[in-house]
Amino acid sequence: MFKALFLTLGLLVSSPARAQEEPKVRGPVETIQDGMAEQKSEKELKLIEREKAFKDAQADREARVVVLQWAETDTNYQNQTLQRNIITRIARDGANFYPEIDLYQSGRKEQDRSLRPQDQRATVPSSTIDRVMDAVDDVSTISWNALVDQDWGLKAGELRELADEIWFVDRPELREPLFLLYAQIGRAAENQNNSAPPYYEQIGGRPVNYYWYLAGSMAHNTPELMSKLTDQNLHSSIGNYKDQLDRGQFPPLTLAFSSEGKFDGLKFLNEYTVYLNGIETEINDEGGLEDASPGRVDVYLARDDGHSLSERIELDKLDDKFYYVLDVARTRMGLDFIDQLMEHPNECMPNLSGDILTYLAIYAKLHSKAEVYVAIPELGSVASSKIRLWRWDRVDSRLKKVDAEGEFPVRFAGLMGAGLTFSGATIPELEIAEDSTDPIDFDQDIGITPEGVPLQLHLRGHYGHFMFTTGLDYALNVSGGSWREVYQNEYRSDSPADPATTTTGSTSTSSTSSTSSTSSTSSTSSTSTTGSAGELDCPGAQQGCVDVSRLKERNLQRLVHLGVGVMLGKNAPIGFGPYGYFRTGWYNLPHAVDTTLHAGWAAQAPFSTKANGRVRPLVNVDLFGGAMVPYRDTFSLIPQPDQKLGKPLPTFGFALSIGSTF
Repeated sequence: MFKALFLTLGLLVSSPARAQEEPKVRGPVETIQDGMAEQKSEKELKLIEREKAFKDAQADREARVVVLQWAETDTNYQNQTLQRNIITRIARDGANFYPEIDLYQSGRKEQDRSLRPQDQRATVPSSTIDRVMDAVDDVSTISWNALVDQDWGLKAGELRELADEIWFVDRPELREPLFLLYAQIGRAAENQNNSAPPYYEQIGGRPVNYYWYLAGSMAHNTPELMSKLTDQNLHSSIGNYKDQLDRGQFPPLTLAFSSEGKFDGLKFLNEYTVYLNGIETEINDEGGLEDASPGRVDVYLARDDGHSLSERIELDKLDDKFYYVLDVARTRMGLDFIDQLMEHPNECMPNLSGDILTYLAIYAKLHSKAEVYVAIPELGSVASSKIRLWRWDRVDSRLKKVDAEGEFPVRFAGLMGAGLTFSGATIPELEIAEDSTDPIDFDQDIGITPEGVPLQLHLRGHYGHFMFTTGLDYALNVSGGSWREVYQNEYRSDSPADPATTTTGSTSTSSTSSTSSTSSTSSTSSTSTTGSAGELDCPGAQQGCVDVSRLKERNLQRLVHLGVGVMLGKNAPIGFGPYGYFRTGWYNLPHAVDTTLHAGWAAQAPFSTKANGRVRPLVNVDLFGGAMVPYRDTFSLIPQPDQKLGKPLPTFGFALSIGSTF
């Protein structure tokens, strides 16, 4: 019995296990589901790639405008009128504006003075970390008595040059290799038995091994760095400096983030993130003050959408124990920079001092996907004519005056194209005998029929988002015939039934056909002799009659028009983007006022995506709808000749155009 019980339990336990071990067979439904899931995943990946490509393409069109504030004025980079005028002038609707301090890049300037501005790297490359760590590992294995004093001095010099490869600490990952390098430089300096600068300095009146002190300063802010020291002597020496800093035995260097004695903490917090020696630091003091260990302090202000100033503060800048970070940057890249630019304001490429040129090159390299502009509102004026504007040329590494490049504030676009127009009113075909001189009677039927094929010549002007347009449309009749209308002549108030004034005893010959604002039919010839206006065979009591001899014929319908509207999108100032505008004009045949609303899209031609400047090919699609309002001497007013405007006739259509901005 027990055997049977154990056997039953074994089967119950083992069956699920075997079921779990056996691979599940995928049926046709599951296979299709797997394929759909895989296909969906591929589509999502492609969508992500397209979104990334779109963002990259948009990033190439960014513009960063740095505004240098004129002394003793309050016109700064946040002035909306100034921004609007600059955007219109540079035709960059998506431009962003920044203060002059953002250009100050003293901290990112490399120590090698032989480097040209365009050769500055702006950011310490990650590959430097490996080189520094390899050098640290090599030196750390050399015992103190393996080299003579002179050789230790040479080794200290080599390591000190390597420290220049980490010339600016703007991120945490640079701290550990720099800390370990400082430790080995201090060790090499100690072993050379020469207590002289630059390896030994006075900090707060105390002589220190400067590089061990710098390492202790870094450990003071990041204590876990001490665990990276495996040499007990190094640990003890650097730890001694750390303890002194912890106890406040060295007077601090106070950094002031106020501007001209003012500090708006909330605004500063929303605009900047502060890094001191690569560590994110919050400025909570109401006066914008922050204490730092004296020695080397790397200050970096970051924005959500880019980089702001950088500064490297060292021993030779510690006379007052206070360092006004923003004021120093504003003096150099505001007041001094303005003086240099305004010395010869009309020069195409102004001469700039070496450090300012270097700062501009670094700032442009930090924002490699944006055009960098420098603007000066002269005397604080926001008028377009008073705004001095320059653009950084990446190829020549020079600042170039925008006015010298022909940047007229209004951009134009010339277009030519064709389309199709539909109308909601037609006139039925009329049959007239050749020898007939009787007036034509007609009635209007309502229907949607093609009217004509417009051939367009348009000119647009763009000023910011505002758009105006003018042009000529010449239309071919879709029936292949001519356009017909009552003869255009002075309207006779004494003969209301006769909108066409005649000459007494005159004889006229004309091809006639049925016509309206929308269509034309086959024509026949008719000749009539008439007397004065009152003698026409078209009495005033008779409704719906036209004198056959008073028809006007044209092969092309002409429309002269004007329009105003808006264009949207970041590239609207240069003539690209979705748009809408109201247009009004005058048709010669039929005599009518044109009123239409237009919506469309203008885009840069696909074959010219790399074109820049004012001249760029474009393609345009336009949809419109509105009404033609008959005016005075036209068929539509014959039944009621006393009125000047007839019943509006609905019209709509589309057009495709090509052209160029200029």
